[in-house]
Amino acid sequence: MSEKIFNERVKLKQAYESPAADDGKRVLVDRLWPRGVKKTEAAIDHWMKELAPSTELRKWFGHDPARWEEFRRRYAAEINEHRDQLDRLRDLTREGAVTLVYSAHDEAHNDAVVLREILLRHRLRRHAAPALPLPSKTQGARSRQRQQTRLSGNQTKENSSNHRLARSVEEKTMKFFVNTADISEIRELAAAGVLDGVTTNPSLIAKTGRPIRDVIKRFARRSRVRFQRKSLRSTLTA
Repeated sequence: MSEKIFNERVKLKQAYESPAADDGKRVLVDRLWPRGVKKTEAAIDHWMKELAPSTELRKWFGHDPARWEEFRRRYAAEINEHRDQLDRLRDLTREGAVTLVYSAHDEAHNDAVVLREILLRHRLRRHAAPALPLPSKTQGARSRQRQQTRLSGNQTKENSSNHRLARSVEEKTMKFFVNTADISEIRELAAAGVLDGVTTNPSLIAKTGRPIRDVIKRFARRSRVRFQRKSLRSTLTA
């Protein structure tokens, strides 16, 4: 059903107006019966007193347009306390035309106007797109846990990448080796922190006047630098 057709279904009419064939179900929404109107002539099908404003609210309002907005707010709150009667009225609107009958002389500022607005708003909400459900506490915790896991995984990947980069830089950094058999020279360079290793050969060792094996043992015992095993093996077998 289109909104236009539904809007036309819910009508407003003063109790002093004569009933019409297209009124449909006539529902009186005042707490008091209209003065001077005979029940036989009013043709009221339903009298929903519970949906009428309370006596205190009706007297406070007094149909004063200056209090209209506040009246609407307070009256809507009262109607919300009678949901069963409101649902009953909504069922009538689904079955066919409904006319809300009121006795106020002010056609723009009365309880029937507010009640009709509430019925129409409910209609619009029912046909609006459903709202997305809010995540439960468990779902929220799981979502946060998954996010933390992803962040942790990303951090691990980043650390691994940085480690590989550091290794790559280290592997590409120039190494400093000294080609000598002089122990004192090796000590000086090692103390300065610029020595990565030592290479030597039989000619250099021969210049020291010492046996090859003794020189190599002194390298291993007194110097705290790394040796290229391949060079040493070649020296020992030379």
